[in-house]
Amino acid sequence: MAGVDVAAKIAKGLAKCNEKLGAGDLVYLVRETQTGGTPINPPTITTERILLKNAVFKSININQMTNSLIQEGDRVLISSSSVGLKLNDKIEQGSRKMYIVSNAPVEPNGVVLVYKPIVRDM
Repeated sequence: MAGVDVAAKIAKGLAKCNEKLGAGDLVYLVRETQTGGTPINPPTITTERILLKNAVFKSININQMTNSLIQEGDRVLISSSSVGLKLNDKIEQGSRKMYIVSNAPVEPNGVVLVYKPIVRDM
């Protein structure tokens, strides 16, 4: 089975998980792009909201917080590989705004199967 097939199965599993948990607030990746701009004229900022349809949050065990950079309230976002996530990306769920403080893609043999970043409230 190729890595792409495994990634597709993981995406299906995450979608099934969302179905079983019910309709909660949707999860979005918020990306801002700056174009143009000079010292006199500010750049144009375009905001794009990308739905992470196969994404679920997982709380972090308090025992994992000792001797680490994880803070109380941080959560793990488990997201399919359909949208690439990067450090400092902004995540929104309802009125809650977060950002990625640590990104851990699971990518055996160079194929990203799933992203498991740690997110923190802004």
